[in-house]
Amino acid sequence: MRPLRLTLSAFGPYVERTVLDLDQLGTNGLYLITGDTGAGKTTLFDALTYALYGEPSGENREVSMLRSKYAHVGTPTEVELVFAYAGKTYTVKRNPDYEREKSRGEGKTLEKASAELVYPDGRSLHKRSEVDTAIREIMGVDRNQFSQIAMIAQGEFLKLLLADTQERQGIFREIFNTNVFKLFQDKLKDELALINRERDATKNSVQQYIRGILCDGDNVMSIEVAKAKAGSLLADRVVDLLQQLLGQDSKSLELLQGEYRVAGEQMEVLTALLAKAEEHEKAKNDLGRARNDFALSELRVGDLKAQRDNEKAREPLVERLVNEVSAIESELPSYDEMDKIAGEIAGLKNQVVKDKTSCGDLQLSLATLESEILVLQGERKALESAGEQKERLLSQQEQLQRRKTAFADLKRAIEGLNELGEKLHAAKDLYKQASAEADQLRSEAETKRRAFNDEQAGIMAAALVDGEPCPVCGSPVHPAKACKSQAAPLEAEVKSAEKAAVDAQKRANKESEKAGVVKGTVDATQAAVKEQIVVLLGDCEIAGAADAARAQMTAISASIATVQSAISDEDKRITRRVALDALIPRQEGAREKTSSALNALKERIAYVEATLTEQAKQRDALAVKLKFANKAQATHEKTARAEQVAGLRMASAKAEKEYIDCEKALAGLKAKIEQLEKLIVDVRDIDIAAMQGERKKLDATKRHIFDKQNVLNTRLTTNETALNNIESTATSLAALDKKWAWVKQLDDTASGKVTGKEKIMLETYVQMTYFDRILGRANTHLMRMSGGKYDLKRRATAGNLISQSGLELDVIDHYNGSERSAKTLSGGESFIASLSLALGLSEEIQASAGGIRLDTMFVDEGFGHLDEETLQHAMRALQSLTEGHRLIGIISHVSELRRAIDKQVIVKKEKSGGSTVSITLG
Repeated sequence: MRPLRLTLSAFGPYVERTVLDLDQLGTNGLYLITGDTGAGKTTLFDALTYALYGEPSGENREVSMLRSKYAHVGTPTEVELVFAYAGKTYTVKRNPDYEREKSRGEGKTLEKASAELVYPDGRSLHKRSEVDTAIREIMGVDRNQFSQIAMIAQGEFLKLLLADTQERQGIFREIFNTNVFKLFQDKLKDELALINRERDATKNSVQQYIRGILCDGDNVMSIEVAKAKAGSLLADRVVDLLQQLLGQDSKSLELLQGEYRVAGEQMEVLTALLAKAEEHEKAKNDLGRARNDFALSELRVGDLKAQRDNEKAREPLVERLVNEVSAIESELPSYDEMDKIAGEIAGLKNQVVKDKTSCGDLQLSLATLESEILVLQGERKALESAGEQKERLLSQQEQLQRRKTAFADLKRAIEGLNELGEKLHAAKDLYKQASAEADQLRSEAETKRRAFNDEQAGIMAAALVDGEPCPVCGSPVHPAKACKSQAAPLEAEVKSAEKAAVDAQKRANKESEKAGVVKGTVDATQAAVKEQIVVLLGDCEIAGAADAARAQMTAISASIATVQSAISDEDKRITRRVALDALIPRQEGAREKTSSALNALKERIAYVEATLTEQAKQRDALAVKLKFANKAQATHEKTARAEQVAGLRMASAKAEKEYIDCEKALAGLKAKIEQLEKLIVDVRDIDIAAMQGERKKLDATKRHIFDKQNVLNTRLTTNETALNNIESTATSLAALDKKWAWVKQLDDTASGKVTGKEKIMLETYVQMTYFDRILGRANTHLMRMSGGKYDLKRRATAGNLISQSGLELDVIDHYNGSERSAKTLSGGESFIASLSLALGLSEEIQASAGGIRLDTMFVDEGFGHLDEETLQHAMRALQSLTEGHRLIGIISHVSELRRAIDKQVIVKKEKSGGSTVSITLG
């Protein structure tokens, strides 16, 4: 890749649109990027990188920092790069997010970042993601690789030169993406830790199951169980112990089950006998109670029969009350009708009261409307002439405004004339100063010329040599040479003074021309102002014209205000007349509407009063026919009679039911007595208390056996569970131990922890391969730059077997045959060594990226540390890299480089802020 043209606008320190034609630098060789400190030399590489990848080259520079702080808000921030790759020309253009002025209205808006790529055939891409992908495909490297290949920053590679193994690991991890190997190492470490945790958890589980083993304290194997719980027995012995315990407890459980079955059978026989005895005893008790109840029921049935007959005798009273209830119920609708009429009468009376009130309100409103209409009609008649004066007032206002504008123009013209007068005065002063300076320099030049001419004899005499002829008289003898005065000027001094006098006179002439131009402008402006004064003020001097114009403007402003007030008053009269033309018809309509409503209301009042009289007659006629005063009283009487009927009927039904129930109970008792008498015939007496005692003993025996069974069942279940879990967990633990062994071995190897070996991790081993290739390429350059003195070498063995190693760097000194740490190099030696490393790294990355080739490279600073001989070696090495088609740009302040390199990109700071850049080709 070779950049052909770089265009910057409002980018970094480059404020205005700046075009850098890099094609002028040719296709190979060295060129220098030089200029003021902080002017923006490295920014050129930032711009190139940003154009390609959308990001600057430095890690500490963000896209948001790219817009020039000196740029005008209307100037776009953008970078355009035209570059050649593989014989084809591409154009890429980008801009970051930045604020710009709105195209419509006031304020600012955010210009979004965009990108564009134009292919050699004219095709173009406009989406940032598409442009990013296309650039990576064209270049063959990403932004980080490009920065490492194309930009050699001396400070960064000096860190690489002086770093230890751990620091170089971090650097190479970023450069060669070896993080995947570190991730593999970390993954192994995490996997080993996970297996350790699983092993510990599994061992704890086994011990927990063992601690849960149950054993009877009287059992001889309880001693072995205690050893197992203390962790003194192997897993196999614990399994055998559990199996023996389970066998013993199973046999004991079978014996207890037989004993429990026998006790249960005895309990069933005894329970049956006891049930039969208890049944006989209960029958005897029930027979006594039944005979007693039968005697009492025979006495009560007679009383209940007499009570039933009394209730039947009251049935005529019930019939009469029922008829009275029916009669009252048939009259209830009449009470409702009477209540309805009374309610309607009350409503009509309220309506009459409201209507009469509304009638009074309408009469008052009607009178008010008639009064308002008379007032409005009078006001309308007074406004009949409104608007007749407005046209005249508007014309008068326009004339006054034109006159005020004319005086304002005159005032501004006088102020402009005064400013021109001040400029003319200043121009005359400058001319006088320049003229005086020219006169003085001319006088000094003439004085020096005269002095020089006066001293010509002395000057010629000083050049005479005895034996050589005089150029004036030809004599070879010079007995009395003229002497040159010590104050006599040299010819160069005379010419310099005469040139200064001529330059001063040119400046005086130029200032004279400027003053003449200003004088012409003043005269023309003064004539125009006088014409305006004559037209507006008549015979008046310019000096007093400004005050007179201001006075006229004040008076005219007052007149304009008066006319505007009159126009406003006239507009108000017109507006009021228009409003009245609409308001009066509305008020008249309201009056007619109110009058109609009043008449209708009076008619309704007469109709309602007639209806009231008729309703009162109907109410009085109904009241005469009804027994009670109102429906509430009638309902109360009806309810009282109905409740009396219900009470009488309930009492009759109760007496009937109690009599029937008593007869049924008597019959039932008789049948029960007969049945119980049959049950107790021929049944011998049994000792129930003795039999209950025997059953209680059997029950206690069963509970004891049951409790022992529960203990055995719990022990069997617990120990069976423990046996199963111990057997299955032991299998898992064996598998974990096997897995742990090979993962531990793999982790030790990858992490560089193999006992007795150097501490070299897998990632470091991979980086060592890259490092060796880089050093092989770097030493080609270092041998040239050091004049064959130095080689770089990766240290083959570590200083100890404890610290991580593998990336330590030594230097071989071929002059004395020594081998020492690269950290012992001097400042200049460190620079050429780090530069060689950078070049080796750049070449290795290009090779790793598929053999791509960048035809442009930048080297940033560091040459100031070199002595003259080393600088020459470094320059020759860099020059050799440019053979073929490669350009190398050196960013430096070193004066020797400015003298040695003809092609230069010069960056300068401007006093107004920002920087400019130009190219010189020698």
